[in-house]
Amino acid sequence: MTDIDFFLFSLYNKSMNREILEKISRLSPEEKQILYNQKKISMDDYTSSEKFIVNSKKLLTGDKQIDLRLHTRFIDFPEHSHDYMRSCTYVRAASHT
Repeated sequence: MTDIDFFLFSLYNKSMNREILEKISRLSPEEKQILYNQKKISMDDYTSSEKFIVNSKKLLTGDKQIDLRLHTRFIDFPEHSHDYMRSCTYVRAASHT
């Protein structure tokens, strides 16, 4: 994370721990692909069905019944549904047009 990014995060999240902010700010392998060469979501990473229904078996490994996952950034995420209950918390959000 650059000094500028950390400064912006600290403005919006004064009570958050720096270590947590750094962890959630890291680029995932999927986000790196999106930024450098992939221009759409890889549906196979999320679903096995024709409709875009995010499949829990694709995201939860082993016998896990609950997990934390950062939502993919830097791309329009197609309209979809889930075969599980999802809860979202936004730490920092910005809309770019």
